[in-house]
Amino acid sequence: MAEQVEDKALEIIARFQPVASDLRAIKSYMKISYDFTRFGRYALDISYLNRRFGGLKESTGWIHTYTMKMSEKVLVMMKTSIEALKGKNIEAARSVSGMERGR
Repeated sequence: MAEQVEDKALEIIARFQPVASDLRAIKSYMKISYDFTRFGRYALDISYLNRRFGGLKESTGWIHTYTMKMSEKVLVMMKTSIEALKGKNIEAARSVSGMERGR
């Protein structure tokens, strides 16, 4: 879907010749699309680890704790990103980057 977003953004630019503020919004949407792709990749990695270790119910100790923390973090990042996009909240959007870096 990220590729579809990029294609649509380029089509909008070509067809409607947006002004600078619109171009910034389009660029932001393209970046958000990339971020969602990355979050999806994180979710895929988590599911791979879960399967490799025999599922969360079968894992113990640090594996269970680590997998649960990763899963929760991805969900919070997704929710924050969606809320930031809907509300055009720049600070919330910036906080996602900090979450990714472990802050």
